[in-house]
Amino acid sequence: MSEISRLALLDTDLLHIIFDNFKRQDDMFISLLVHPVWTQILIRKLWKEPVWKSPSSYQKFLKTLRSSSPFFPYAEMVRHLNFVPLPYRPHPLFTRKDIRFIADRCKCLTKLRVGWMMDPFDSYTFCKFLVNSPNLASISCPDCTMEWLAKALGPAMSGHCKNLRHLEVKNWVHESGETCALLERVAGNCGGIISLYAHLLVTEEIALMLVKSFPNLKYFRCHSVTSSALLILIRGFQKLKGLHLTLDKDIQDQKNDTELVEIGKKFPLLDSFQLSIGNDKFPPFALTWIQNQHYLQHLELSLCDGLTDDSFISIVKHCSNLESIQLKWCSRLTVLSYKALAQYRNTRLRQLRVLRSGLNDIGLAKIARHCSRLSKLNIDQCPEVTRESLMMIAKNCRKLVKLTGGFSQQTLASLGCSLSSHGPGNLQVLKLRDPSYRGSEKNITSNRNFDHFDGKLLGQLACNYPQLRKLVIRCTINELLPDKLVQIIFSLRNLEELFITPFEPLDVEHIMKLELHPKLKEIMLLGGCSGDAERYIEQHRNGLKMFIKVIKHDYKMYTIK
Repeated sequence: MSEISRLALLDTDLLHIIFDNFKRQDDMFISLLVHPVWTQILIRKLWKEPVWKSPSSYQKFLKTLRSSSPFFPYAEMVRHLNFVPLPYRPHPLFTRKDIRFIADRCKCLTKLRVGWMMDPFDSYTFCKFLVNSPNLASISCPDCTMEWLAKALGPAMSGHCKNLRHLEVKNWVHESGETCALLERVAGNCGGIISLYAHLLVTEEIALMLVKSFPNLKYFRCHSVTSSALLILIRGFQKLKGLHLTLDKDIQDQKNDTELVEIGKKFPLLDSFQLSIGNDKFPPFALTWIQNQHYLQHLELSLCDGLTDDSFISIVKHCSNLESIQLKWCSRLTVLSYKALAQYRNTRLRQLRVLRSGLNDIGLAKIARHCSRLSKLNIDQCPEVTRESLMMIAKNCRKLVKLTGGFSQQTLASLGCSLSSHGPGNLQVLKLRDPSYRGSEKNITSNRNFDHFDGKLLGQLACNYPQLRKLVIRCTINELLPDKLVQIIFSLRNLEELFITPFEPLDVEHIMKLELHPKLKEIMLLGGCSGDAERYIEQHRNGLKMFIKVIKHDYKMYTIK
């Protein structure tokens, strides 16, 4: 290696850029001992946001913090703490003493998120983090009582969190008056807040308080809002870039639409807008609102039964920078909307999610032809989407990185076949399920036309998409014997997470082989383990190199006709 190259690989600014692009902790561990300069940078990155995926990892974290002579100032490196349970994972056995010790040692926090208010996270313990970490920029409180919340945020109300930028507060009974008084006191001592999530029904009085207390707000999310309050918010929050809300019943039932049209004219230029309605009337303000939203990049519409083709076509026509669209329970949309989406957004569209919103083969085929740069696609509960349009997606959308969907067994098999025949591609996340699958008791028929997913098809997918990092196949996979399954998994050298239904039960030897996979960290098995294998997993849980979860159902041996 030349001297110039060597010096370049020791340049700290360049190394920070390189290591920021590492997606896996294992890659950091491999590079940890290359050079002392690398070690110092990587240690800081690894400790910046610790993740405890098992009780043992949490105990190791505590042990290192308690060390009397550590190699590095680990406590000063911790910036983000996230006390939220991980799905399916056994959460660490937090104690009040341990949590308060962490609060006393880690005084450089910039982000704190807590997912529950029960012991050991009493309000006093939460307070300690706020008092000891004056640089906190983001605080997310759990669902809690108003009494707990008022005590927990006491330091913020008394001036200990001057650098606060994001605040998320929720309480069980949604006491709007008391919550508003609390927010007003926090705002008086934390004038830099630009992002607020408050689970409130925002009335006119509350809106006036919010505009007065948070003049620099850029991102706001609430439970619901009245029409008069919405007008106050959009007039007052002139710097607003992101808005997430549900329209209150008074907007949905309003007879005079003049005020609502006025609301649309006053809207600030947004980057992101998420709207839920839950009514068969789409708000008139949307027709005037969309005409000025040239910078909108993300749009999510939920429970919009009143959203018609005319309204949606106007949205995709005028919002010229839309890159991400989510449609959930917009039942009145038809193929015309999706044709317009493909026509007006074409190669700009990057992400699309559709849930029970009128998508069919014709609309999806149009998207496949015109939206070639689509990187993320999620289709669920759209029964008129079949193999024909999905095969076009597999053929034309070669930049797809993530594909998620719920389809029939036959459609899943056809999609898998099409993905295999048009590989290799860029797919890194593949999550497919059969919505009707419940651990079938019927005999499964297999044939050469891929009417059902089978082991051969899964092997072809693995061969064409070796870069897959997450693979979820929640349906019956015929003719997939344990030895073949293990072989396929090892051919996916980058695989990190797997959720699958084995055709036959895996035994202890198969589990032991899976432990040798270089990158696999999490396996979810729907049934599919022998009694010995389940006992092995339970007995060696702390010693396993990966997390394995067996989800039981009344396991039946599927027979092939």
